[in-house]
Amino acid sequence: MNSAEKNNNVDVVMKTIPKNFNVRTLDSVKFAKARSNEIRAIQQDLARVRTNPSGLGLPNHMRRRAMSHNAKRFPWRLRHIAEEKMNNSLANANQKTLAKVASRHHRRRPKNLREEFAKRQRDKVWLETHLWHAKRFKMILQWNYKIPLHPCDKSVRAAYRSTVKHCTIQDVSFNEVIEIRGIQTDIVNCLSQLTCPETGLTFGAQMFLSGQHHGEVMLYHKASFPYGAITKVQFLWRCIPTSSSSTDAGMVESKASSSQNTVESEGVTRTLWVWVHPSAFQDVLAAISSVVEKELVEVKDLRGELVRFRLSGPQANAVVTDGLKVATLPELGKEEETNEWWQKKLSDNYFQTVHKQQTQFWNRLRSIQSVTELPSKCVIGLTVRDPRILLPIRRKKVETDHLKADFSTIPRCPRPGLNESTSCIWDQEVRDGLSSTMQSTHSINELRRNILVPGVQLDLGSKESRVPVLLLQSPGVQLPVRSDSCGETPPLGFSSGWDVVIPKKWGTIFWVGFIYRGARAVGLKDSYNRCLHQGIPRIPEDFPDTRSGQEIEEVIAKDLEATFKRKPPAKRPNYAKLGFLSPFRCPWEKLVSEWMSKLDVIKTDGDAAEGVQNGSAAEANREETFYVLRHMSHLRQLQSVFHDITSHKSSVAKPNIPSSVISSNPSLQDLSRLDQRGLVWVRVDLLQRGSPEAFSMICLPKECDLVALKEGKSHPEPVESLKKQFKLDKKSKKGKPTPKNKETFEEKVAKAKLLELNSRTIIGFVTNGSHAFSRGKGHAVGFCCLPGLLVLARSSSVHVLVRDSKSTQYRFARVTVVLL
Repeated sequence: MNSAEKNNNVDVVMKTIPKNFNVRTLDSVKFAKARSNEIRAIQQDLARVRTNPSGLGLPNHMRRRAMSHNAKRFPWRLRHIAEEKMNNSLANANQKTLAKVASRHHRRRPKNLREEFAKRQRDKVWLETHLWHAKRFKMILQWNYKIPLHPCDKSVRAAYRSTVKHCTIQDVSFNEVIEIRGIQTDIVNCLSQLTCPETGLTFGAQMFLSGQHHGEVMLYHKASFPYGAITKVQFLWRCIPTSSSSTDAGMVESKASSSQNTVESEGVTRTLWVWVHPSAFQDVLAAISSVVEKELVEVKDLRGELVRFRLSGPQANAVVTDGLKVATLPELGKEEETNEWWQKKLSDNYFQTVHKQQTQFWNRLRSIQSVTELPSKCVIGLTVRDPRILLPIRRKKVETDHLKADFSTIPRCPRPGLNESTSCIWDQEVRDGLSSTMQSTHSINELRRNILVPGVQLDLGSKESRVPVLLLQSPGVQLPVRSDSCGETPPLGFSSGWDVVIPKKWGTIFWVGFIYRGARAVGLKDSYNRCLHQGIPRIPEDFPDTRSGQEIEEVIAKDLEATFKRKPPAKRPNYAKLGFLSPFRCPWEKLVSEWMSKLDVIKTDGDAAEGVQNGSAAEANREETFYVLRHMSHLRQLQSVFHDITSHKSSVAKPNIPSSVISSNPSLQDLSRLDQRGLVWVRVDLLQRGSPEAFSMICLPKECDLVALKEGKSHPEPVESLKKQFKLDKKSKKGKPTPKNKETFEEKVAKAKLLELNSRTIIGFVTNGSHAFSRGKGHAVGFCCLPGLLVLARSSSVHVLVRDSKSTQYRFARVTVVLL
């Protein structure tokens, strides 16, 4: 556009402007009135307080989105202005929030949480720590209890690391308690009908009668050993009050004095606590009630009266000693009058003496480096302070300071005496009074908040609760077995620690105190992994000869079968082709019955074969088809047989040991005369690759397998061929199998011989197995039938083959007999 055209446009605009219009004047009233709506909108916008200070005049390149809720994002010269505006905006926002309509979740909340929680517990039992676990753990309904299974995070390796290096804690309060009260002689005589001395120390053992040690024993139905097993229980006798016992006397207590106390206590009324797994509680209660005389012995159910925590690990003693502080008792007449149970005990000189000795012993116990320095399975009684008063401000990790320890002189490890094992937790009145007078956590938090100086410990004086507790020492692994071919075993004292027994309603209080000191909470699954590393059986899964073990086996089989059937055939293993008749449970009855029928074929000495036949005929009329061998002398004989085989350096180095040397072993001949229906608890350590799982089969190797094992990795491990005899008829493949064909297929499986189905003879099954962190290789535990182990021993070998239920690959492993 040129200049001429521009001038023409200006002339056109000037002609449209009225002549009386003054460009330099403006009527503000008229101007504002015409724009009243815009001014009103601006005023409303300025009156509305915003959360975002709008940058406070900052240029665009300095503005940040986080400035709307974080004043520290502003430069320091504008920060105080931003904070002031944010505070004003938050105050207005809170007022608007109150006027908001509550959310649907808030409207549907229960009016009374206590009533809601009580309603949920009508058909199940919650542990006292249930609310703590429910927020952090996978919870399952097992044995009518809500039990924490495992944490929601990845915790398998972390739990093992804590067990080896620090401390783990588990709530085992689901184990139920039976109290037996009466004359000591009457109690021992009655319970001796349910036990057998050949399985180990029983209720009447001298070391347990004093109450300074707790024990465990296997229970059987009356006059049915070795059949009729019930379950394994833990027990503890109450100490007999004695005023002459002292700490030093307890440390050097002689056998003569202990036997004298035992004789004196035979006519005294004693109390016995028995901890039973909930799966077998009714069986144990019925068995005890059937053998005791109600006029002489009183049996009482203490379910829900006691709480029990299990702390395991090398730092368990540091966590317990830091979390439990012995309470101080004021002098008689100087305390305030309250209804606390301990004030009624102040006039008792024996109570004062015992409390003083327990305080001295507990202070000395802080100097030890590990729980294993104490006597095995010792018991300590304490009266401690309220853990809520001593709760740390934030969570810390308590450990033993090895740098401050004086190793120049070996200190004498304290040994608890009778007074150190005494506790008032045995009294029902004390437990009830302690629960009724306990202060609420809310009231203690209110008192702590009113303290003028933050961080100062709260002092309640005589109003503070004194809680009686019991500490039961757990020795863990005591005799590790090392072998060059098996890898490393757990260290000495693995999984050692304390079991803390607490009165009811105090579980969560003590639990939080231990958690704040670094203990890692674990669940039922983690405890099963710990049992695998220790090589001990789980209750009730690893007790196949008990009713509770068979019930849990049936439940697991149904769950696994339901999971298996939910998958299409192309996405699940064909167990028929793999040669597994029972992939979801261990067929112990079929295994034992087929081995019993095969005994006449085994080439043994004439006397041994005759003894086997006589023993089997004598037991043929029994309803039970098998039993678990728990006879200690027989298990030690079996261990000695395999020890003689491994004494030649290795059965791999010398696979051709003369069979006459092994057959002439008197222990082997004695074992051949036993009832051959027994199952033996064994540990299986894989030599090379592989990780065994539950229900894996344990098989006898052939001579060619042992030769290949001797030659090393140049020869691969054996592989089983797929089976074809269990395929359905071709007519039934086109459609759904008819009932006739389906019945025929099931009959084929039922008639199949377990020992003839595979190329290697089966002698047992794995009940629990995985990759063991303590060994760095595959590790498993399970049962082998007694005649199968004897055949293995006669072949001068300790090596077996293990095959998983989903694979055809055999793995070489070494079998070890373990004492139950």
